Amino acid sequence: MVDIKAYPGYISIRSPFNRGFVDGLKLAIPTIYRAFNGEDKTWLVANDYVGTALQLVARCYNAPGFHPNLISQTIRPVHKEIRLRYIGSTKEEHGASGEEFALGMVGNEWPLIFSRDLLESFFEGKDFPDPTQQAPKKKSTLYTVLAISNTATEEELKKAYRRMALQWHPDTCKEPDAQDRFIEIQAAYEVLKDSDQRKRYDIALRLEASSFDLDTRASVRRVRIFAATGYRTPLRNGILKVECHDFIKRLMIDRILAWDDVVDEHGRTLIASWKMGDKQPTEVWF
Repeated sequence: MVDIKAYPGYISIRSPFNRGFVDGLKLAIPTIYRAFNGEDKTWLVANDYVGTALQLVARCYNAPGFHPNLISQTIRPVHKEIRLRYIGSTKEEHGASGEEFALGMVGNEWPLIFSRDLLESFFEGKDFPDPTQQAPKKKSTLYTVLAISNTATEEELKKAYRRMALQWHPDTCKEPDAQDRFIEIQAAYEVLKDSDQRKRYDIALRLEASSFDLDTRASVRRVRIFAATGYRTPLRNGILKVECHDFIKRLMIDRILAWDDVVDEHGRTLIASWKMGDKQPTEVWF
């Protein structure tokens, strides 16, 4: 007997074990959109793939009659304040039409889901794309290296530089690319702190220049934006204010309202990074 129940945002499927059904779910439905609840032996499938799951049920259990109208569309976003311990790089979900997601760590679990579009919208000011269309990827800029707007004041620029330099300094950050990112942060600041150089760079941006070459005293001949697999957020931990909704056994983050550093009563900032091979992030107060 197959038992299907609808919940806000997903359905649950309880059924006798069927290898074809299990393999079909794993092949047809991206990992982010499904989960297995070991407590009551049910599969949980997000609304996005309910139609696919019901087709598999009908085929593997010879149980026609299930209809996508079972989907419950009532999803109630809520506002939460979350202490994010670490966020990983975005990864493309197999079979998810090129979508990329990053998981966020809270405590010792990974309950948070961030889309790449959302992260780029927050950190780089990129337009949130129409979900029905493939949005062109915009190039990163010196401003996005420092996670600031291109209208930032001189004081905001200094504050952003101090923040990013602290986050990525190789002495405290154990990320594999910390040295490269720190050099890029310094190079970006060298350009933007000089009003004349900043004006020239802004003109280049307005002309949609694909690159900006500049000789500096630091012998930086070309400012290179590091391109890792997936999108890396400039900040890896913090106190987040978000709008989110339940997404199977996790939380899907719909909007990021604020991303603040974790600061203790002594004014120290918590720096989180992940050394290759470690099973937990390295956390240092600085």
